[in-house]
Amino acid sequence: MKKEHEATKLMLRVLGKVCETFESQQEANPEHLEQMVEFIEIFADRCHHGKEEDLLFRALEEGGMPR
Repeated sequence: MKKEHEATKLMLRVLGKVCETFESQQEANPEHLEQMVEFIEIFADRCHHGKEEDLLFRALEEGGMPR
């Protein structure tokens, strides 16, 4: 899961750079932006967060951490 966090953080840094490109009125490839959003929606939101909900948070609760 730590590697997944790193991958997501890297993509967010890249997305930040793309936002800077837009803010400086430079052209950016809209297809790249769509791919970054797709990565966040599918990988981070569905896959990774699903693992956290199903595995990590459940294990924490079983270990005594209050919900």
